[in-house]
Amino acid sequence: VIQDELNVKTITTVDNLDGIVQYAYKPNLKTLGPKYGKLLGMLRKDLPNLAPEILAPLRSGSNVSIEMGGETIELEPDDVLVSTEQSSEWGTADDSGVQVAISTKLSPELIEEGMARDFV
Repeated sequence: VIQDELNVKTITTVDNLDGIVQYAYKPNLKTLGPKYGKLLGMLRKDLPNLAPEILAPLRSGSNVSIEMGGETIELEPDDVLVSTEQSSEWGTADDSGVQVAISTKLSPELIEEGMARDFV
């Protein structure tokens, strides 16, 4: 039913969209400032450069502990702003932990099928 409604050929389920999108992480200065004021400059500079797999649990609502400036920093999901940078061949959406991606790549067969459908 979903395939017909969305006019797609196949539906594939995956655990995450890590192979399709790149995630960018930035500190939320409003929440981190009061907690880690003296480390805020370091957080602003270094947090976006941490390996994405370290910060990935934040996307599912889990806390993450990192070492910075000789201190352990406990990051909560609200402490980090997460944005996505998608591939040009995919359209993606993320809402309330549900992620959806649809390929926008058109093969000659799909183009031909679309033109035939327009005539019907």
